[in-house]
Amino acid sequence: MATVRQDPVTGDYVIIATERAKRPKDFCKPKINKKKEEVKDCPFCPGGKAFSDLIPNASTKNVLVVKNKYPAFDLDPDIIFQASGELYFSGHSTGAHEVIIYKDHYKDLQDMESFEIEEIFRVYQKRILEHKNNPDISYSLVIHNHGPESGASIVHPHSQIFAPAILPKNLFREIEGAKEYYIKNGSCVFCDIVRQEKKLGQRIIDENEDYIAIAAYAPRFSGEVWILPKYHTTYFELIRDDARQNLAKIFSKIIKKFDLGFGDPAYNFYVHSGPFRNYDPDRYYHFHIEILPRMSIWGGFELGAGMPIDVLLPELVAEYFREIKI
Repeated sequence: MATVRQDPVTGDYVIIATERAKRPKDFCKPKINKKKEEVKDCPFCPGGKAFSDLIPNASTKNVLVVKNKYPAFDLDPDIIFQASGELYFSGHSTGAHEVIIYKDHYKDLQDMESFEIEEIFRVYQKRILEHKNNPDISYSLVIHNHGPESGASIVHPHSQIFAPAILPKNLFREIEGAKEYYIKNGSCVFCDIVRQEKKLGQRIIDENEDYIAIAAYAPRFSGEVWILPKYHTTYFELIRDDARQNLAKIFSKIIKKFDLGFGDPAYNFYVHSGPFRNYDPDRYYHFHIEILPRMSIWGGFELGAGMPIDVLLPELVAEYFREIKI
């Protein structure tokens, strides 16, 4: 019998179709070995077109930061609002849109050591702090697309940072959900998730001194994993060096488990951190990373209802990943 699960933060529902349920290994596909062929016309390789848009003082030894050539948001000083009748309006898409490029064209995240990922996270933090100082920006969202099914249009490994003047809808719903939970229960919902998961132990994949990785209780996509601080931490950009190193270590292990367990699947990951403006989230919001494998496609019901049907039990995902030794 199918079951319905509710996300404790947003209140969204997902359906776990147990009659169709599969084992995690059923999603594993043969890995395709990448040939180190000559790279031609890659905009993110040395000498590529992206290098004309380098952001001053933002890059590090192995990481480059450039402006997106086709930005979703930009800091045009001329803010123009338009209207169409009494119902519709539009305005300038204010903000920033940047690309975080890893110099090695052939080195994906699963191929990196944790110290290399820690360097990338340090760049994320630096850019978010830069955006935070801009009064026209309300939020910075770090995203990473891996594989064509994730929406990655360029093979060269890279992340992006979207920094709009408005709070994106999914983040708004998540932050509002956390706020409502705090008002009702007097505690942070993410802290309670960590406590509950440690108590049950069913969905824990890995943990270290500072972080825990769990299979999401109500996953939007099969195999969804969250990495959360064990202690209440609102802002990703403010974590200390030692905490960032531990985050890189557990993230590296999870991405390697994805690679080995699912055969280098396409995935998206996001860093959800506290907003810059119009909220006081320190008591009730908790930064975290969400990793979503893209091994299934939403059908008509999912698109029409906004309610995923999942065929992979999170408890089995956690068990499967725990058995993969890194």
